[in-house]
Amino acid sequence: MDYMLKLGVVVDSRHLPDDNHPLWGPNYFQVKVLPDMNDIGIDPGTDLDKYGDLNLPRYPNFFRNNDICYQPGDPVWLVCDDDYHVGFILGPAQPPAGDDLKYFIQIINKAETGAGYAEISAINELTIQKLSNTYISFNNVATGMSGQIYNTFIVYIYGSDGSIYSTNGTYSMTITADGNITVNGKTETKHLDGDMLITGNAVQFGLGSEGNRISSMLIDTTNQIDLQAGGSFEITAGGNSSMRTLGDADTFITKTLKETIGLGAKRNVSAGGDKETVGLGDYTISVLGGSITLACSAPLTLASVSSISMVTPILNLSQCDSIQLPATLGVGFESGAGSVSVPIQVMPGIGLGTTMAPIILAEGII
Repeated sequence: MDYMLKLGVVVDSRHLPDDNHPLWGPNYFQVKVLPDMNDIGIDPGTDLDKYGDLNLPRYPNFFRNNDICYQPGDPVWLVCDDDYHVGFILGPAQPPAGDDLKYFIQIINKAETGAGYAEISAINELTIQKLSNTYISFNNVATGMSGQIYNTFIVYIYGSDGSIYSTNGTYSMTITADGNITVNGKTETKHLDGDMLITGNAVQFGLGSEGNRISSMLIDTTNQIDLQAGGSFEITAGGNSSMRTLGDADTFITKTLKETIGLGAKRNVSAGGDKETVGLGDYTISVLGGSITLACSAPLTLASVSSISMVTPILNLSQCDSIQLPATLGVGFESGAGSVSVPIQVMPGIGLGTTMAPIILAEGII
């Protein structure tokens, strides 16, 4: 018995044995031997929809550890006897014209460019193996690079330096030989039942692959958020900034606080009062180009354990009925030096209360 090496094409994939075909093993594929069976057409039998043409032979895989699942249309290498009764499938075959080779190389080169390789593989450097019509495996015999391309256009590349690159066309991930990880995609969602820990020398949110900044960022939690920085902590906003809390807010600064406001400030306290306490040092309010207004619907109290000084060219008191001073308090009007006169203007509607203490005029002061 003579055996021949033949090129064939799979017509029907394998099936489990049934009552109608008990001798068909689960690893038999129906094939057409080329060019010997080119003139054999499809016989319209009752089993054609399920099993293909019963006039064509069925061969199993030849190698024991190679259980490839071929699909209709896959080119394969066959070894069979001269009457085609005994035969085996050795493995996948390259189409005679190599039509799809150029297409595969284009996909490989595109992935290499996306991975950032300085040089892409040439046709005389690539070994390509197509497996089960689901993916191809390739390697570069010159550089040692290898990878897979699946029929879903998912690509994996393993560089000779230990780098890894994967993509599906809209998502890509690169791991360099130094351990740097870059991920590009559209959206990402993570659901964790436990904790998530991110550690590193620097964590940056902002710039994308094309230099575009994040348009918006939302952190939503039902518990608490702790931000801790061993060094500086800086927040920069190119637009408006807003902070809202339904509870208390507590700020503790061990050193100095400096605020620079460009176009005015406004603070509203709805209820509960407002209190500022300086433990040690001066409290200064300076207005260089405007005025200071103190307005209240209740008494205004200025309390000091020492003297209260007001330095002004003119002191105007308006819309008050009287000025009342305790008997133990004196009021001094300082002219500066000598006997320069300082006028005291009593505006209409202002009276001097009868309980006022005398106005004390010290030497050199009128």
